[in-house]
Amino acid sequence: MSRLRQFRRKVEKKLRRRAVAKAFTDPSRDIVHLEFDHISIGMFAQLSYCVKIAQLAERHGKRPVMRLLSANYRDTPQSPEWFGTYFVNKAAGDLADDLRPTRFLFRDELPKIGLIETLEETAELFARHYGIAPDIEAQVAALAQELSIGPQTLTLHYRGTDKFVEAPLQEAEDVLERVARYADSQQGVENIFVSSDEAAFVERALKGVGGRRVVALEDSVRSDNGQALHLPGFREGNSAMGRDAVLNALMLSRGGWLCRTASFLSAWSVLFNPSIKVALLSVPHEETTWQFEKLILKRAKRI
Repeated sequence: MSRLRQFRRKVEKKLRRRAVAKAFTDPSRDIVHLEFDHISIGMFAQLSYCVKIAQLAERHGKRPVMRLLSANYRDTPQSPEWFGTYFVNKAAGDLADDLRPTRFLFRDELPKIGLIETLEETAELFARHYGIAPDIEAQVAALAQELSIGPQTLTLHYRGTDKFVEAPLQEAEDVLERVARYADSQQGVENIFVSSDEAAFVERALKGVGGRRVVALEDSVRSDNGQALHLPGFREGNSAMGRDAVLNALMLSRGGWLCRTASFLSAWSVLFNPSIKVALLSVPHEETTWQFEKLILKRAKRI
């Protein structure tokens, strides 16, 4: 990269950081309207940014309205921003027509603020300012009834493909054996709901785990070659894949127990239901352990 281009990027970053800071401190507005666009950041990592923005907004006596534009979860450039496809901005109805969103591209362009100390506080903060889209809420309720997912269910999330970057990859058969032993050690486990980005893992789990009935959603796509699904760029099916991710995260949160390999998706399942009992199948590398994961590590059982 040329020196001129490096200098230009540095100036642009500084200007974005200044504009974002102004959005939080503008005395003429009671809403912070931000948008984020970065093709290399996954869905639930971006949701963690939304939590930080809500925290910052409250500190300044404001309410947040978010737009998320990354191509990973949009089929074409003409597709709507994707936060509003799966989630709700509770302050959106009060958004003034002339308040255009301020864009940021990197997390460090947001003002600094202290960390939230508990999962419960984090969940409550998210719920004060955001929600799940009504059509998704209705679909989750219907699926939970159809598949008999409830307090008697142990939910299992196995993240494969590229997750070795953030945590040691776990062998599928070993994971299923550990889950079976854990289920036997817990009173009242009647069935298992499984979620994974790897088709082979789901197919194997559906044959049964420790003699218990196993169910899963019919996702629009799963990886059958070890390659990650949420690749950068607009592609037909991105929106459906994003919906799969949200549905699975919410279904995982509906059980009485959650066995999980390290991932943002299943960490958000805990935030959607902080009272769920969590058992860890893997622990992230120290350098990739983010704040929500640290809070989960404090209370989860390692199996």
